[in-house]
Amino acid sequence: MVSYYPLEFWGGGEIVLARLLNHLGERYDLEYLAPADFGGPLRIDAASVTAGARFRYRRVPFGRGSMLPRALLRPIPPRRLLEGADLVMAPLDRPPSMAFLRELEELGIPAILMLHGLTFEGFSAASPWNLAVSAYQAWARLYMRSIAGALRRGMFLFQVLNDSQRSFLEGLGIDGSRVLLIPNTVDFSKYRVSRNDGSFRIVYMGRLDRLVKGAHLLERVAGGIARLGAPLELLVMGSGPAEGSVAGLAAGAGEVKFLGQVNDQALKSELLSSGNLMVSFSNTEAFSVSLLEGLASGLPILCTDTSGPRFIVGRNPIFGRTLGFSSREFLDAILEYYDRWRSDPGGYFAEKLERRRAAEEEFGRVRMEELYESAVEAALGLGS
Repeated sequence: MVSYYPLEFWGGGEIVLARLLNHLGERYDLEYLAPADFGGPLRIDAASVTAGARFRYRRVPFGRGSMLPRALLRPIPPRRLLEGADLVMAPLDRPPSMAFLRELEELGIPAILMLHGLTFEGFSAASPWNLAVSAYQAWARLYMRSIAGALRRGMFLFQVLNDSQRSFLEGLGIDGSRVLLIPNTVDFSKYRVSRNDGSFRIVYMGRLDRLVKGAHLLERVAGGIARLGAPLELLVMGSGPAEGSVAGLAAGAGEVKFLGQVNDQALKSELLSSGNLMVSFSNTEAFSVSLLEGLASGLPILCTDTSGPRFIVGRNPIFGRTLGFSSREFLDAILEYYDRWRSDPGGYFAEKLERRRAAEEEFGRVRMEELYESAVEAALGLGS
């Protein structure tokens, strides 16, 4: 597996990949390659990631693969490390560079290109961050169209996380049988539903950055909650470039509580279980493991209109609502849920239980590992 993100980054995607590799490692000889010079945050140490792992893990120097900056195209591993591989799996948050596709084709190696962070969102001018994302989305669409011939020609399967990704790839002329929708899952048994009649707790859980995860909108909503005059509490779990400003909000407003990164599963489960509502403010998102964790805890979701959260919430009306990139919309919706909870706490709890049941039916029974195993077998067949 080749990824720009080291496992120590330990976001939802890396947690899912580690779980997947440990499953596949029961049958295959696996290695995870990540760049040695990754400049982002590392939330966990390598020893914790690889303890008992059924795969090898290496951080190695990646090459440019393109004259474009890595914000547009990610660097690629050395060719010598790909030689002899029977299959390459590549989680993508950017389009694959033409140099990478060409190397795979020349080496005759089939690949599963996994669109774990590469999305195709609609245009939004709600903020400078939305505009930046929209500009990148326009470029990504253009670049993908320019390499569509190589994508159709090569020995590639494409794993997607939502309908929007699948539609875009099929629009490039890629055969639908090569586009595999395999959503992420969580272990529902690790989460529980509790009744909280004492306070209305809103939960945000995710990376704290403005460009991708919409921390600017989180800050506006947090400031608005403090002015609503209702007994609401916003619990923020996460880390990232914007955590200083979020922590500052928490210091000045009793309604906002900042807990930082919470990696302990038991504590995270307890905090989610005590919640009444979950919010998500992403400007771009292919999927969201944290939203599944919220649903597994019975929480309704309020999310922005991005492809992954929209896909999750849209599976069932009881899961929540998709909103625009407006703090006013979020605050109005928060008050609606608060009024429902205040007027009928028992009924609100009953909905939490039903939401958990419906979410487990929709996502908890997806046999993610087995679906990936079938994809690996199909991709290996392309090279035979």
